[in-house]
Amino acid sequence: GKDRIGEDRETLSGKPDYAPQVREIVDYLNAVVGSSFRATTRNTVAHVKARLKEGYTVDDFRAVIDKKASDWGSDAKMSRYLRPDTLFGTKFEGYLQESRAVRANDFSEYD
Repeated sequence: GKDRIGEDRETLSGKPDYAPQVREIVDYLNAVVGSSFRATTRNTVAHVKARLKEGYTVDDFRAVIDKKASDWGSDAKMSRYLRPDTLFGTKFEGYLQESRAVRANDFSEYD
């Protein structure tokens, strides 16, 4: 009916609605790196949805953002890669593993 106009087509089709997660992830990226990426850009949405469908969580995205911002943030040449295409693309799993390795090393000195 007319009351459904404006609702997300994916929600109506029974498929998961990733928009809230995409917005949360992109907002976090923007806050950390001082950027202004949009959570509605087709390419950004596609990358984030692909990783979410693979089973990654919002916390995984935060870990990757934090790790790569720490690695690349102060390097003028590398800081330009702090963008959704790079962070959430095909190398996402590798970036996530790097962040987990750092966390494991942080705890190892106390074992």
